[in-house]
Amino acid sequence: MPVIVAAGFGEHAFRALELMIEQAKAADPLAPVTVVVPSNYAGLSLRRELGARGGVVNVRFLVLARVTELLGAPSVTGRSPSSPWRRAEAVAHALAQHRGSFAPVAGHAATERALSRVFRELRTAPAGALERLARQSARAADLVSLYRQYLAMTSGTYDAQDLAARAVTILPVSADALRDLGRIILYLPRALAPADHAFVAALLARDTADVIFG
Repeated sequence: MPVIVAAGFGEHAFRALELMIEQAKAADPLAPVTVVVPSNYAGLSLRRELGARGGVVNVRFLVLARVTELLGAPSVTGRSPSSPWRRAEAVAHALAQHRGSFAPVAGHAATERALSRVFRELRTAPAGALERLARQSARAADLVSLYRQYLAMTSGTYDAQDLAARAVTILPVSADALRDLGRIILYLPRALAPADHAFVAALLARDTADVIFG
């Protein structure tokens, strides 16, 4: 069964991580372990600290987006990675075609930047959120309409949320990839977007991961 523990930040969390790694390698010191860290800086710090305390072999430190990319990227053939300039271009095109409440400010760079920030937030909104938002006001309905135009214009690309969703669907048939990752330990995870949450839940359901909460 997955091990889920709560530990104080700092030394207590680090000791819990050491124990989980030891347990994952109890039968084989060379068994792979992947520690999912909240940031690349955290991964570097943990690697150095483990090295200073004796070191471990075949332990990787990856952010969650990198894990879902390793699993999900092979299944998004025919689509290209999303990029800042592609997203900015799609926002600008959506605004140029808009005839609603945003039309008077459609030509302002500040409008494009603001909508880009909002669209990034909406990208991780839970199911049904857009419909609820659209019912709030005419301006909110226009915002949702713009966002849907933006999604249509970027449908040929994929982002981290797409990869997480794809990773969930291929988990049952990705034995080789999971074998390479080994035991997965989520170390002090932050708030998760819906697709990431579904991916973590799928890992736990397969008894492939453990979690250390702060």
